[in-house]
Amino acid sequence: MGENIILHVINNSKEIQHSVDFSQDERNSITFFKKVPAGNTIDFEWVVPAQKGAWKMGCFFTDPNEVHDGMVGTLIIE
Repeated sequence: MGENIILHVINNSKEIQHSVDFSQDERNSITFFKKVPAGNTIDFEWVVPAQKGAWKMGCFFTDPNEVHDGMVGTLIIE
């Protein structure tokens, strides 16, 4: 843990901007945020934290408590 890197490529083929966000606490405090402009593809690296737990990831661009278009998942670090 802590030295592993996750590489992401995200293609936003929609006509509106989206985002990719990672949060770990019950308040959904965003710890990583990257905009994905409409019609663009982005790539980025995210260093896996040196702590075990579940990370909520998704598109919370307008509100950290609301997922846009069902784009949400969980990353489990064991």
